[in-house]
Amino acid sequence: MTPVNVVRAFNDAPSGRFRNRNLAGNTVSNPTRLERSNRFPEYISQVKERMRLFQTPVWGWPRLVHQKLYYQVIRVVERRAFMNLKTILIVTSRKTVKELDRHYRRCDPMQVLYPGIDHSVFNTVMRTSLRGPARKELELAPGQFAVILVGDDWRNKGVVVLLEALERLRDLPIALLIVSREESSPWWKLVTENGLEKCVHLLPPRKDIEFYYAAADVYAGPSLQDSFAMPPAEAMACGLPVIVSAFAGVSEIIKDGVDGMILRDPRDVAGLAAMIRRLYEDEPFRTRLGEKGAETAQQYTWERNGCELTAIFEEILRRKSGFVAQTLTQEP
Repeated sequence: MTPVNVVRAFNDAPSGRFRNRNLAGNTVSNPTRLERSNRFPEYISQVKERMRLFQTPVWGWPRLVHQKLYYQVIRVVERRAFMNLKTILIVTSRKTVKELDRHYRRCDPMQVLYPGIDHSVFNTVMRTSLRGPARKELELAPGQFAVILVGDDWRNKGVVVLLEALERLRDLPIALLIVSREESSPWWKLVTENGLEKCVHLLPPRKDIEFYYAAADVYAGPSLQDSFAMPPAEAMACGLPVIVSAFAGVSEIIKDGVDGMILRDPRDVAGLAAMIRRLYEDEPFRTRLGEKGAETAQQYTWERNGCELTAIFEEILRRKSGFVAQTLTQEP
């Protein structure tokens, strides 16, 4: 029997950061690889119209060409991995199962394993203690209502929709906090054209991301595509009311209007603006949403994730052991 090297591949695509973890090998009959990942075809189908050269300033062409090449490489890698039926897939949402069937004809049973949250870092007590210092450092006035978005790839994360929604909310004292390491020039033009410079704050990522959550009043993530999306889940754990896209896997752990709000169409500017307005004007609803969201987030821990992953491995080993035993008994 050949030892198996089980690999979990975490793809934070489309930002393109990969982390691999080799887990302890166990003796089974054949090597098996397990994958957790995003699907680029789904993402590309959402943004392809906005990635045309003639719609991009000349100075942005080199970056756009680089993105296009990168996306094509990832599509090839994904297709090679996902169309191999010997590859056992572990997915982070039910929507991923449907997308893998649609794009790669993978209709075999798959395990859904939701990520865990570090509740020693992301919790309501932390948010309360950090709120004052965080808002002071970010120079947010006492009456300002801060909406936060965390993540790279502004096209996918819905930055344009957020900015257009903000334009419809000029009568409210809203500050939009965008936490990203990306170059902002491609979309900052929209900010200046609409006179939103005083309302939009571009912030650099920091290890203690909970500092930013503490300063905010609402998390808004109208993403076009996310296998799961950790930032809104972390924000929920901090007691922050969240608005998420129905195209993000995290929406599967949320009950719309109970412990979060789900934007059915991530391009619905009017709908997003209405949700933000309601959260601003209806404080009891905002408070209740944050409290219920924190309760929901408590269910998702890394301990739970580890136990469920262990159970998946044990089932795979059990099946393979049975296959080996059956093969041996059939040998003359």
